[in-house]
Amino acid sequence: MSTLRLRNALAWLTLIAVVFGSVPVMAAPGSPQHDVQEVAAQSSPQGVKSAAVVKALKLVAKGIRKGNKYFVKAFELLDSRAKGPFLKHAAKIADVLEDIAKIPDVAYAILGAKLFSILTKAPFDLPGGTANTIVQALIGAINLAL
Repeated sequence: MSTLRLRNALAWLTLIAVVFGSVPVMAAPGSPQHDVQEVAAQSSPQGVKSAAVVKALKLVAKGIRKGNKYFVKAFELLDSRAKGPFLKHAAKIADVLEDIAKIPDVAYAILGAKLFSILTKAPFDLPGGTANTIVQALIGAINLAL
């Protein structure tokens, strides 16, 4: 992916964060894709960090429901093939984010793997590349919200 496209995508994700009232304080590093059970077993209660992740998940879900046009613009810059599946499943993706937010002591480390696992199975059945693009955009928005 070209540097210009990546910068534009990050600019749109920053705009999403600003529009929905969050201020980027710190960005946690991206998590590698692992088996969900393996990563979940390694995660531990996070306390304050967990509360921040829960708020960030709810904020991103609210952003998807209220103004997914900003996410669509980010997807156009990242990978235009992911735009259609995202629009088709936007409400369900927001529901998944809210369901993950309900997990007690949700750990940041499991978010990427859990989202990827959910998006590649029924009812979404997205190809791995498309699911990965959506996961990376959502993780980027969550990082900005943290």
